Amino acid sequence: MDLSPQDAMSIVTEMKRTIGHDVNIIENNGVILASTNKARIGTVHEGARRLIENRLDSLTVWEDDPAHGVQRGINLPVVLDGRVEGIIGVTGDPADISVFGAVIQRLMEIMLESLQQRRRLAQMDGARDAFLEALFLEDSVPAAELSERGRLLGFPMDSPCAAVLLRPAAETGAEALAGLRGQKLLAHIRRMRLPGQGGHCAILRGEVVLLLCGAGREELYTFARTLCAEAESRCGAAMAGGIGGTAESILSARRSFREACAAARAACASGTGGRIFFYDQVSLEYLAESLPRALLRDLKETTFAACTPEEVRDFKALLRIYFAQDGDLRRCAEALYLHRNTVQYRLDRLRDKTGYDFRKPRDAFLLYLASLDDGNDR
Repeated sequence: MDLSPQDAMSIVTEMKRTIGHDVNIIENNGVILASTNKARIGTVHEGARRLIENRLDSLTVWEDDPAHGVQRGINLPVVLDGRVEGIIGVTGDPADISVFGAVIQRLMEIMLESLQQRRRLAQMDGARDAFLEALFLEDSVPAAELSERGRLLGFPMDSPCAAVLLRPAAETGAEALAGLRGQKLLAHIRRMRLPGQGGHCAILRGEVVLLLCGAGREELYTFARTLCAEAESRCGAAMAGGIGGTAESILSARRSFREACAAARAACASGTGGRIFFYDQVSLEYLAESLPRALLRDLKETTFAACTPEEVRDFKALLRIYFAQDGDLRRCAEALYLHRNTVQYRLDRLRDKTGYDFRKPRDAFLLYLASLDDGNDR
């Protein structure tokens, strides 16, 4: 019988609690695997062996036969997919316990069916975990093999998708996520309905990794925030996360995963748990965060060398609004409560004073860095 002794003992214990009689689970060779009468565990049940050999539908024993390891009761085969997996037996006066026979027999079959289903799902999850690891972290697997594996595992290979990554905000949380609490978290996530049209979640190298297909930006963010809170609650560690850009198909999702990793690093660098960043929101911020503060101060002094302190303050505030609004002058004007032409005039004045033209990509990048807080803005 494909059942561990521990699982079998749990089953017979629960059954006895319900019907008030000793219960045995017997393997195909007639050996008692589990029993609420612990003295019988490991002994041979001759009646059960006879039931299996003669392919009987049931075996009722009316009298005890200690010489052959038999006690009075009823014994019934447990059949799964047309094959006898073992025997379930109930000890007692057959006249009293026969009413329980069919119920216990079917209950045992249902339990085994459920156990087999859980094992199949666990095997499928393991295979899907391995697929994500190969897709995101291994360079040696050919694309054709990845494509075939993905299709066999039920992934919508041609669907747009995005990667999400959650990691402990501090190194002390890594062990909790990789241990038993991490496995319980993963089991909880897998019971949840993933946004979009499918995907998978795994814990890879101590981090929660998701591939989500067909989900919108807001869905991704809301789900990632929910998972972050769940992880903090179940693992007791502050978490942060990143969301990569949308890939055209699953085979091109590795870039999204790398973007999610970069965004998660930026979220961790923010110094607080619960932060979820999109890569397109933090790519420049993350790069700037890596620069020494002294370098940013030197860049600011060079850029605004011809400006008064008041002009430096005003220009930096203007640039922050400008970049926050993606260079849209109308939105800048609304944020500053100014006319659009006034915003244009101030930007032109900034160009004249600094020599940097915000419309040129190279100059815009330098102006962006110069506008950041270097810790000495007050």
